[in-house]
Amino acid sequence: MDCYECSKAIKKMVKKVDGVYNVEVNYMLGTVEVSFDPLKTSKKEIEEAIEKAGYRLAYKTYETMTDKFKKFIYKKDG
Repeated sequence: MDCYECSKAIKKMVKKVDGVYNVEVNYMLGTVEVSFDPLKTSKKEIEEAIEKAGYRLAYKTYETMTDKFKKFIYKKDG
């Protein structure tokens, strides 16, 4: 997230998810806080809304990179 317009785009997409009560986006910190009803939606649906807005989730990218790095380090030969 690079600017205020980015945060508005994310907020707009997440607010469309049924069951979301509140969305707070801070582009300077690169954070999104969402209040939602778990009986109406899930974390996965909220993540998908963020990705639909054209953004990658940092922790998903980090986990993927970390997993690849671990596989590289711990790969056993033959």
